[in-house]
Amino acid sequence: MQVAAHYMRRGYSLEAERWRCPSGEIDLVLRCKNALAFVEVKRSKTHSMAVERIGTRQIDRLYNAAMAYLTAKQLPLDTNIRFDVATLDSIGTIEIVENAFA
Repeated sequence: MQVAAHYMRRGYSLEAERWRCPSGEIDLVLRCKNALAFVEVKRSKTHSMAVERIGTRQIDRLYNAAMAYLTAKQLPLDTNIRFDVATLDSIGTIEIVENAFA
């Protein structure tokens, strides 16, 4: 996946791709040092159109899935985490918004 490769070039390691649980799905889970990034990937004609496709229900599902991931991997609930949104436009350009829901 293009987005995972983009993060890996920046020093991240891929922990999981399309991780699923009853709460939902996490597109990418990446680690950088002692922190995890849960990444929602959206593709659309433009970056702004991709971001517009993320609603509050989806954000809630992502939060719940992240908590399920921490539990499944037996990681402490106070693990340093963040939620990123990675968008791809029609020509494949990647834009990443770190801490997108903060």
